[in-house]
Amino acid sequence: MYYYTKEWYLKSKATGLALNLRHCSSKDMNSREFYEKIFAVFTEEIRFECVQISNTSYDVFAEDRAESEDIVHAEYDRWQHTHLPEDAPFIAAKRLSEKIENLRLILPEEIISQIPDIRIAALGYADEHVTELLEEYADSCRIFMQETDFRFEEEYPARTEPIPDEIWKEYGFKGGSIRKIVRSGTDITVYINNYGSGSDVTAMHLHDCSVERLDDELENAEWIYNEMYLANGMYELHALCRNKKSFPEFIIHTDRIEFEYDR
Repeated sequence: MYYYTKEWYLKSKATGLALNLRHCSSKDMNSREFYEKIFAVFTEEIRFECVQISNTSYDVFAEDRAESEDIVHAEYDRWQHTHLPEDAPFIAAKRLSEKIENLRLILPEEIISQIPDIRIAALGYADEHVTELLEEYADSCRIFMQETDFRFEEEYPARTEPIPDEIWKEYGFKGGSIRKIVRSGTDITVYINNYGSGSDVTAMHLHDCSVERLDDELENAEWIYNEMYLANGMYELHALCRNKKSFPEFIIHTDRIEFEYDR
């Protein structure tokens, strides 16, 4: 079958690359002094954010939260502790590193190689040449996304039978992660860390499976996208995940699905 894949996911992240770019000169794009200047501004923005967080009361943080008070208190303490104003330079360096990693993930090497200082681009500045490169790539990604969506909408009705609500509504853990996957004969159990997913499913038992793809890097991988189809009495499950710099996937066919819950 046809899936939304790693290529689709990465190109979807690139469609808005050029939207909020700030202009700088070609000289600035090669300037250490310019980088240090804009990084200092970035650090001050984070320091201000940290001050705002440090001034946020527990009552405001906990408002409308559905979790237990112990969980909310622990999250509040962690949130405050990881956003200390005095740590702003370290937080800024970490966030910049993440921005650079993200650019390297979603941009082809032929574009990366033409960016004089990736740090400056990651902070949202580009000269005319780099801006043009990013705009052209973003446009090509938007076209790819439109063609992919059109193809999916054209093919989807013919690809699946109606899926029972009790199965359909429980499958999908975006924002969560896979704790581990255990195989026993033809059965597979996917254990879920559902924190952040909005789901209370802790495990998914798949019976009499036929495995089309089951990547090694799935354990502890963030769950970012999934699809489910039902054809000839068999469920076909696809999930795209992210584990550090890799994007592991699984494609599993099964005739029966059972869920465990944290209820």
